[in-house]
Amino acid sequence: MTFTPTAEQQQIFAHRQGLAKVFAGPGTGKTTTLVNYVEKLATDGFKQVLVLCFNKEVRKEIQQRITKMQVKGVAVHTFHSLAYHAIKPRNLPKNLEQVQRILQKKIYQQFLQAKPALDALDEFADFVAKQKAYYPMRVPPNEPLSHAFKLYEQQRKHEGLLFYDDWLQSYAYQLEQLGVPFYDAVLVDEAQDLNPIQFSIFEMLTTHARVGMLVGDVDQTLYQWRQAHPEMFLTCQIPHLPECKFTLSQTFRYGHQQALAAQQLIHQNVRRHPLLTVSNGAIQTAIKLEQYEAPVNRLVLQLEQLQKQQPGASIAIIAPTWVALEPVQMALLLKRLPYDIKADKRLNLHDGFKLIDALGILNAPNYNSIAAEQRVDAIHTIFTTPYHPVKMEFIQTLATQFGQLPRERVLHHIASLQQSVEKPVWRTLENLRIAITLIANNAVNAEQVLSEYYTQTDLIHHIQNDALLSEERRNDKCFHYQQLVILAEKKAQSFTEFASFIKGVFRLKAEAKPSNLVLGTVHFHKGLEYDHVFVMAGESWGQEPQKLEEEERRSLYVAITRAKQQTTILCDNNAKLAELMQLEHAQQAYSRLMGNTLLNNLSNTCQRYLEKLTRVLQS
Repeated sequence: MTFTPTAEQQQIFAHRQGLAKVFAGPGTGKTTTLVNYVEKLATDGFKQVLVLCFNKEVRKEIQQRITKMQVKGVAVHTFHSLAYHAIKPRNLPKNLEQVQRILQKKIYQQFLQAKPALDALDEFADFVAKQKAYYPMRVPPNEPLSHAFKLYEQQRKHEGLLFYDDWLQSYAYQLEQLGVPFYDAVLVDEAQDLNPIQFSIFEMLTTHARVGMLVGDVDQTLYQWRQAHPEMFLTCQIPHLPECKFTLSQTFRYGHQQALAAQQLIHQNVRRHPLLTVSNGAIQTAIKLEQYEAPVNRLVLQLEQLQKQQPGASIAIIAPTWVALEPVQMALLLKRLPYDIKADKRLNLHDGFKLIDALGILNAPNYNSIAAEQRVDAIHTIFTTPYHPVKMEFIQTLATQFGQLPRERVLHHIASLQQSVEKPVWRTLENLRIAITLIANNAVNAEQVLSEYYTQTDLIHHIQNDALLSEERRNDKCFHYQQLVILAEKKAQSFTEFASFIKGVFRLKAEAKPSNLVLGTVHFHKGLEYDHVFVMAGESWGQEPQKLEEEERRSLYVAITRAKQQTTILCDNNAKLAELMQLEHAQQAYSRLMGNTLLNNLSNTCQRYLEKLTRVLQS
């Protein structure tokens, strides 16, 4: 298929000097533009070109395309793979994440004795990650965790350990001390997701370059938790490279309706480039807002109909959090609709994962015959579908099948919940750890032990007066303990319901072929596209657009710009998203947004407006 560049792409292809910032909307051909630009550079005598990608999936795709073009002198890396090849770390432990967590816990516990005001190990882990996101690191001298961080760094260096975030720190130091390799051009894809240390490395690598290029969309910046902010892309400068701004504003993914709805949402953000993304007119994509008392039930009905009408269509269910997807997964399991989870399946390949694995073997007779990949997917289904009442009843029932557990042991395990190192998404692991510990220590009746020594009121009072916990953490744990005690005081039922649930999950995953239905949070769908997308708005995205935080608008914007045929936003009757769907006022909406009388349904007018917008941005 012959590639015919747009007017905007032709302007980018002509760039040969300076720092180019390419502001590209969803589905506008960022990767295609980048790959073809690399080919143009090679043709014009650029012998050393470096392409940096945000993740290995994109790196693999770009590498394959460049190899197919038979372009030489081009290196394609992620930032971490580039750092790894440069610093060549040796003798890395097999389970580096586990080693890091053990070390952090060791330092944290030492520091906890001297500083009892701290409340959680995960707070320390977040603090460590935040410092490693900058080069040089900016450790605040007066922060309570700063001293613990210094001890952590001393111990890490003493043991000769380099964790994942340390690769970039070591590489930046190496570039600073030993000099920068020569590149004619350094190009970065998905630049909106870079954190400060990655921008610092980019600036160093362009020391000798004639061309630097950042390609991305600040409206899709979703990783503020790792210190990636829109301002870094917007304000990045290279002293010896004059800045040029380009746009990719014609989307080839969706039609005018969807473009208008997305624009009406994202234009309310302040921290952005004034980019208007419109359809090229060749695609007509529908977008619908549907409000029901029970949106999950409606979703299942629509999925069943859609899979009958379009059996090969790719479908995604996107939500702001895993909690919002719990009822969706349960409904799909009950209806025996196969699905895959879009998630980072490296997250829990340690204690908790082994625990679920063991439970699976215990309760599913054919478990060992299930392929490893399907087993992993089934386990992640259980992880991300807490179904708390059934799991707690299962735990209590298991506990009643073994010997008596001393009171001190029960109190110890209840108190150990305060030291939870798991993120909220995986909080169910704490309950499961208790179950295994009770079993291992021959507990007979954990229900009686809990209710005898801790009434619900006493337990909550104890937590609320615990000086080790911050107010936010106390409230959070209060709910957690409250649920634990309420369920523990109930008469424990047979664990057959939970066993049936686990068996059903494994059976479904074992029987199902790779599914064309995937679900996950918005972060795992970023950069992907599907025929149909169902967005579960929930409370996070169900407010009036003007009341959302900027990052919430960006995440919803990403969710509603994934579909090639139809986007359906499902929410309850209290959602306030109607103004996004006022498509009959397209002309007035564009006039209000951009101060222009652009007609949404006229592609020629759109094209002329884009050309005008490009000229204005270049001036």
